[in-house]
Amino acid sequence: MSNTVLALLANHQEWQLVQNDHSLIPDLIEESLRFDSPVLSLMRRVCTDTEIAGVKLPADDFVFPLLGSANHDASQFSDPKRFWVGRKSRAYLSLGSGIHFCLGAQLVRLQARIAFEEIFSTFENFEKADQSPLKYFDSFFFRGVENLQLNFVVKKRTSSVGILKDYRE
Repeated sequence: MSNTVLALLANHQEWQLVQNDHSLIPDLIEESLRFDSPVLSLMRRVCTDTEIAGVKLPADDFVFPLLGSANHDASQFSDPKRFWVGRKSRAYLSLGSGIHFCLGAQLVRLQARIAFEEIFSTFENFEKADQSPLKYFDSFFFRGVENLQLNFVVKKRTSSVGILKDYRE
């Protein structure tokens, strides 16, 4: 969630795009997972002698695939450093793949969708509450901020009292 909010803060035009069309929220979530993955790396054991891109990996060695880096591979994603809600490629690895695909992936997407539906329905905009530097979790495997304080602009709501009154009459 915080990584998505930070991406929106840095890309106000994408905030406006989703604010104007809430059906883009699932695309926002997918692009957020690619752009600034909460999982940066994994540890895997090499099962058999293998060669990848000319590098020999002997069996029983350990590798640390960098998912955050793979998610910015220019051969997979056009303009990979751009946060773009309209991106159609879903070749990112933030939720794993194959037998290592995240069992909670659909729950993550559902929770994020519900949260952002509420955010975009309730707030016109938001900004970082202060200009202090962000402090990220001290982790090789995960990426997220420890604390993100925001100021929100609440949307003006219209009252339904008149509708109820007309209905009763």
